[in-house]
Parts: sequence; C-alpha cells; structure tokens
Amino acid sequence: MPAPKGDFELPEISFGAATFGGVYGGFSESDAAAVCERALENGINHFDTAPLYGDSQRILGAALRQIARRWPREKYTISTKVGRYDKYDCDYSIPRIHESIANSLKLLGTDYIDIIVGHDVEFNDEDSVVAALKVLFDYKDKGTIRKVAISGYPLGKLLRIAQRCQAENGRPLDVMFSYCQLNLHSQRLLQFAPQFREAGIKTIVNLSPLSMGLFRPQGPPDWHYASTELRAACSNVRSLCASRGVSVAVLAGKYALHKGQTADPEGKPWITTTVLGLSKTNEVDDAVQLLGKGKEYTDLEREVLKEVEGIMAPFHNFEWVEVLTKPE
Repeated sequence: MPAPKGDFELPEISFGAATFGGVYGGFSESDAAAVCERALENGINHFDTAPLYGDSQRILGAALRQIARRWPREKYTISTKVGRYDKYDCDYSIPRIHESIANSLKLLGTDYIDIIVGHDVEFNDEDSVVAALKVLFDYKDKGTIRKVAISGYPLGKLLRIAQRCQAENGRPLDVMFSYCQLNLHSQRLLQFAPQFREAGIKTIVNLSPLSMGLFRPQGPPDWHYASTELRAACSNVRSLCASRGVSVAVLAGKYALHKGQTADPEGKPWITTTVLGLSKTNEVDDAVQLLGKGKEYTDLEREVLKEVEGIMAPFHNFEWVEVLTKPE
C-alpha cells in the first residue's frame, strides 16, 4: 500500500512506544494491542518508536496488526528513527540507513513510514548526518516516507543541522523532535522554537514531558543523565506532590501542554504534539484526561505548581551532558 498523498496532522498528545521496549520497566507485551486500541479510541493516533527502544518496533507492529480490522493503517501515523541502534551504536552511514529503513518497515508491518527521524544526531559528525538526511529525502520523493525529521537533546546542535540541511540540501526538514527540553525543569525548547521555524521546520515535537522519569512517582531509571543536583531537586518535587495529594506525572503533563500551547506570531502553538510514554490502558486514560478541559489546573495544582516552579527555577536554562564512552 503506497503512502497516502497530502499532508497529515498530529494529535495534541502522541503515543510514545519506547515503553514497549521495557525502557522504564513494568510493561507486559500481552497488553500492547489493548493499549494501542484504547489510545486510538481516544484520538491518540500517532505512535513514536525507534530501533534504540529494544523490541518496541516489533511489539508495536504486531499490536497494530492485531487491531487492523477496526483500525486500518490509514487511521494512524507512525514515526521511527535511523542512526542510533543501541547505547553505543550510532551510525549514519548510507548503507546502514538503507538497512534500518528496510528493517523498520518489516517489523512495523507497513509499506510506508509517516515520519522518519535522524535519531540523536549529536553523537555523529554533522557532515554524515546532513548526507544521510539527503538520502531520507530521496525516500520521501519515492513515497516510502512522508516527512523527514531529526531528534536529539542539545538544541544548538539540532539547530545547526536544520540550518545546514536547508542550505545544503536545498529543502528544509519537515519535523524536529526534542526531548527533555520543555518540562518542569526546562524552558529551552520555547527559546529555540522561533529559530527552528526560521530554518523551515513547521512541526516541533516535544518528547518526554516527564523528563525520562524524573517526574514519574517512582523516579528516574538508574541510567538517567541528569546531574546529582537536578535529581535531588526533582526528588523534592516528587515528595512535595505526594505530600499534597497531587500527581506529579499529571502536573508535569499539564505543565508541558500549557507551555506548548504558547502561540507563535501566526497564533499557532509552537509545539504541535507532546509525546507521552504509554504502556498501560490506565496510563492512556490519564493522558486522555489531559486533553480539553482536563488539562486545566485545579486550584490545588496551581498552588503546588508555584512551589514546584520555585524548586525548579535554577534549572530552566540547564542542559545535562551525555557522554558515550563504551566500556573496555
């Protein structure tokens, strides 16, 4: 089945399927189809995955095939990634790009991918990334993919690559994925958003408003890259919310959605969609509560948020540094 013609819109909340790879633990593969169906029933119809996320692509593809009678392929969109395959395997060589796309199509059980993303571009030299993006545009021209994107953490590096792509490839990127840069501890994505628009990018995606677990009740995984000081501040936020009877995850989700709705000069939100990691039907239900009137703060949440913002204020312009040093 060829890719549909024309543009498509992303929902306000998208489904982060990194959870299907067990990134945060507590996931049962047998639940995957029901979780995807619950999301689709509630308008969460974009799924984000990647080779880096373990078995996520395979599990997501199998789940979507299980519910295909009710939810055929044209009812949802998928983004997946190329360029990073495990913690230390970052490879933007052209043969690996071709191999990765073919494997993703197979695992996801689809003939086309709606958004293909150059994953974690900061771990490769810019020349290789820009050359690989040109190849991705070739796939777009053939109809195998519909939009080309990049993702990563350091916004300065993302912006440079976006600008080079526009200048050297003669066409701008369609989408930019940013993670952990618009949440309770960071405002940086909104600071950079106008420059990404100037580089021709129309769609900005905010991933991980819970900052890879910093604002989950159970706290972050051991591998998290946050500094000791940021971890301690986020721990204080989690404790504060628990003591006041406020869900830290819900508060963080509402905060990111509110900030993302900040309008650009044309009156459109800077952030097109916010990606939430979902692995259980009750998590989907919680995400749905963040839509519409449900994303408005309660009086108690507003009160607690003022205290949270005080705790987080020192970190609003802070970026951690992730260094990939493979053990001997």
